[in-house]
Amino acid sequence: MKISKILIASSLLCSVMFADGAFVGVSGAYNFKSQIKPDKSEQKGKFGKFDDKNAEFGINAGYDFDSFRAYGAYVYGTKAKKDKTSKSNAQPSENLKIEWKSHNIVGGVDWTPEIVSGFKAVVGGYMGVSYAKSNTVLKDATGKNVATGSNNASGLITGVKLGGLYELDMHNEIEFGFKGENVKFKDANARNFGLYLGYNYKF
Repeated sequence: MKISKILIASSLLCSVMFADGAFVGVSGAYNFKSQIKPDKSEQKGKFGKFDDKNAEFGINAGYDFDSFRAYGAYVYGTKAKKDKTSKSNAQPSENLKIEWKSHNIVGGVDWTPEIVSGFKAVVGGYMGVSYAKSNTVLKDATGKNVATGSNNASGLITGVKLGGLYELDMHNEIEFGFKGENVKFKDANARNFGLYLGYNYKF
């Protein structure tokens, strides 16, 4: 009985995945600003925000309803890093280096109105969970390591994107545009702003 239920569920899933309108894809992005801001008042006052650039790579699957679409995606954010010396009013001076990378699981909805034949606009939003790992090294004024740390955290990610969708043919399309997102962790806020490019295969 259990086996028959599994077979039925599997067949239904395959039917949905390979139905007209279903799609799978891959994507890449370049964040010209990947920013992390500690919430702890001591670090915030001494160092402020940490900014760097990084790349992202993702896979996605969803369903296209013509004028809008829904999807789920996994996105890997490559390592970003930044070191900053404490502000002049903080004595004695210290240097803090932070490295961070992330794994994001999101779901989103895009509005995709047709502009001209074969080309659609993309206006969308998404949200999900971000799992991030960070490493820190704190040095004193002489350059000596005084503290190191590693932290794993999860937080709520929300984002928006604006771009275009170009249909190569009935099964292949290219997507491109701008995206911005915010991640709220327990002890920090993170933001990413960048350009993305993706390819989708439509069944």
